[in-house]
Amino acid sequence: MGWNERIARLNRRVMRPFEETEDAAYEHPAGTPFGSVRGVFDQEHQLLEVGGSVPISTPGAPMFDVLEDSLPPGYGQGDRVIVRATLYEVVDVQPDGQGIVSLILQEE
Repeated sequence: MGWNERIARLNRRVMRPFEETEDAAYEHPAGTPFGSVRGVFDQEHQLLEVGGSVPISTPGAPMFDVLEDSLPPGYGQGDRVIVRATLYEVVDVQPDGQGIVSLILQEE
């Protein structure tokens, strides 16, 4: 078993206990459906400082964290994901270098 395969196997074990993992439909820009991917859907939060006062937490972009080996070849910006019956466009892709990718989403 090679190093990449070991990392992928470990990542699958790490993601397994998260209760909030869910399936999402994934498709390329041409409308070619890839199928289902499993991941963690989350809403990022940002702290904003207004006038040097106490920081305010505001919702940021929704994101979907998935195992990289579950994504289709050539995945990236412009792809579309349906999570919780809502259609999103992938506007940014942030791989962690260890086999997990954060897809930054924008509702269509």
